[in-house]
Amino acid sequence: MTKRLKVLFLTIWYPDSNPVSGIFVKRHAEAVSKTCDITVLYAVRDPTIQKIKKTSQIEDGIRVYRLYLPLDLSSNFSVINNLRNNVYIHMFMVYRKIVTEIGSHDIVQVNVMSNHLINMGLFAISHIPQFVM
Repeated sequence: MTKRLKVLFLTIWYPDSNPVSGIFVKRHAEAVSKTCDITVLYAVRDPTIQKIKKTSQIEDGIRVYRLYLPLDLSSNFSVINNLRNNVYIHMFMVYRKIVTEIGSHDIVQVNVMSNHLINMGLFAISHIPQFVM
């Protein structure tokens, strides 16, 4: 039997409160999940929240981790606040949780290019092949 590849989708677009936002990413993940084990790490700024929110659940057979970050992460610009609220640090923490829970991935697909996703890829998982769409 052929080993199923473990694929991590990094994206800033994925359905949540707006069910059509990023639907093409979700449909792509569903299609690939027929032959691969898929995990989605979705990170987005949310102007309606005051604190960082992290969720994890299985949706249509796909493990989805969501990271919601306030739009204005800091009312002052202290070094401590900037480190505590840094998107890269929180994405890395969620990534480490994913690795702890299910192990590392064989390939990473970066959907919807964004500076923080590219930096996340280079910072946290540079030893894993990456595919950027």
